[in-house]
Amino acid sequence: MARARARRVAPSPPRAWIRCSGGFTFAEHPSRAAPAARIIWHADFDPGTIAVAAMPADPSHPDSLRLDRIAPWLAVAVDEAGREHVVLSDGWHHIRLDVEEGRLTGEEAVLLHYRLRGLVSAEDRLLPLRRLLSLRPV
Repeated sequence: MARARARRVAPSPPRAWIRCSGGFTFAEHPSRAAPAARIIWHADFDPGTIAVAAMPADPSHPDSLRLDRIAPWLAVAVDEAGREHVVLSDGWHHIRLDVEEGRLTGEEAVLLHYRLRGLVSAEDRLLPLRRLLSLRPV
């Protein structure tokens, strides 16, 4: 059951983490059109990366993120330690989440706990956080 949910949430299974010298950790096959391709850059190259804890949630909870609603834009890579690195992208804009605790795959809905640190570094994360908040239904 959890495996079926993971497939429904992510268009393809979670990807393996790839450490490349070019700065990205995962990229779709080059034959995919740019709007459909997902690139997950290493956090050192993506200052807008938001660290989160993802806790299972009741899908009807107003603060929960329903994964079926974001599935078309979702790509997940799993690193050697089993942590998920997530990108939501429409091909032009992206939101990058590093899941430090919990997981998105296999869940119907999650409650995200955002981990912002410091004053200067938090500013880089405000735009992707605003983009993420704009995904909630009105």
